[in-house]
Amino acid sequence: LGLLACGAAVAVATNSGCFVQRDDERVLIIRHSWGELDIPGGLANPWESPQTTAVRETWEETGYRVMAKELLTVGNADFHIFRCILLEPTPPGRPDPAEVKQVLWLTDVEILSQGPWRFQSERKSFALWAQPAAEKAVWQCHGYSKEEWSAVKSHPEKEGEICSRQRHDGFVFKYTKGENGVLAPGCGQCHCCKRTEQPRDVRPWQCYDYTSAESIEFHQADDPKRGERDVCLKSRGDGYEYRYAQGDTLHLAKGCSGCWCCRRKVAYVV
Repeated sequence: LGLLACGAAVAVATNSGCFVQRDDERVLIIRHSWGELDIPGGLANPWESPQTTAVRETWEETGYRVMAKELLTVGNADFHIFRCILLEPTPPGRPDPAEVKQVLWLTDVEILSQGPWRFQSERKSFALWAQPAAEKAVWQCHGYSKEEWSAVKSHPEKEGEICSRQRHDGFVFKYTKGENGVLAPGCGQCHCCKRTEQPRDVRPWQCYDYTSAESIEFHQADDPKRGERDVCLKSRGDGYEYRYAQGDTLHLAKGCSGCWCCRRKVAYVV
């Protein structure tokens, strides 16, 4: 299956799952066959590390190959949740329809607004983790203008659209439905919150040019495509993180200009 896990493994088998987020900030979510939403994850085999369990379950439930990184939290029933990264932009496998009804990519707002969730208490953590660093700035309540309030009263189902529209006033807006502790810290009980526009994390991705030895290595592999992925993702200890994007750089490595192997500085944050 090409399952990859990294980091310190725990010897005892532990039920685990993956929190997977693309560069467009959407999170990988499954809808179980019985209707509830959750991140991919499940029961451990006796011989597995928690990271291996998380990666295997993600493959089985979504068809995506991922790599497990750091442990984010230990949740209900000692369930370990790891941050995982996509290894390929499209899923080479297929989920079991008897277990998984739908594979979704949700924003932080959609995580809170959609349901039902298998574990209600965890969805707020998922929404919080889904936000980029700039989103966690201090928010404030937005008071609707007379025109906006009239529109909200006439069409309450469109309040999210009315709140979130662009006003070109130096603020960004978010419709939270009162979930401000997660989506907009500091906004009190308002449903429509705003904060001053701030620069986002702009660590730029760039093309990585394989060395001659690396090119020979994956071209001589039994499966050149998988060999290239393994060469791209290998640890080089050069201060960069690598992503095998297969040309899908809009979702996996924005700014990498169609390359299959992309890299960016690990600690470059604005």
